[in-house]
Amino acid sequence: MTRVAGQFTAFPAAVAADGLIITSGIIDHRALGAHEAPPIESQLTSALDTLSTVLVQAGGSLETVMRVECFLTDSADAPYWNEAFARTWPRDPPARTTLVATLLHSTLKVEIQAIAHLTECLTTRPADEMGQ
Repeated sequence: MTRVAGQFTAFPAAVAADGLIITSGIIDHRALGAHEAPPIESQLTSALDTLSTVLVQAGGSLETVMRVECFLTDSADAPYWNEAFARTWPRDPPARTTLVATLLHSTLKVEIQAIAHLTECLTTRPADEMGQ
């Protein structure tokens, strides 16, 4: 199992095993030290940028995401999530779930987690190498 260092030392940003990458919840870490919550648009951009970085470090990419889960603190922010999702995955989007939840810090408006496959799993190999 491979672990990618996280935003906090207490837990990894992602683990990769058996061809899959599973991320922890990813947030806009700048929102944690803020006195006021940054706008949802900037939190989404930051979280998705961090997600992309974590996936690359783990051996995947945004294009290998199979499932994404978004936790919003306010259902009124769903249109912003829908826009960010469409920009991030304009073709062949992953399966998704969007939930409204209370997050651990009052300045957080969004947390995102994903399941992806390793980029190397996209490589076509001869059937005899795949045990067929």
